[in-house]
Amino acid sequence: MTPLYSLFALLPILLSGFILYTHRRTYGSLDISTESVAYQRQEYHSLLDWDKYALQIVGRPSLVLAGEFHYWRYPDRSRWEHILQQYRALGFNAIRIY
Repeated sequence: MTPLYSLFALLPILLSGFILYTHRRTYGSLDISTESVAYQRQEYHSLLDWDKYALQIVGRPSLVLAGEFHYWRYPDRSRWEHILQQYRALGFNAIRIY
């Protein structure tokens, strides 16, 4: 009876190893680091910078007014432009689309 319990103890480990192996085999792995996509402040500080008080775009303090647009709720693409123009008319200067 003890070997049977040992087998049941190893089964989750073997199963998770198999799932990990098949996932990596199918999708691969990405070697992306944050250094490759990080904002280089020394190089771009004249265009975009910030402190604890404001975001500065080309040296001018800017207030970011943002909204969200769920495009999947409007399957008719011809309406998207009008909706985004309404955001702009309300004074939003940034929008999150997902």
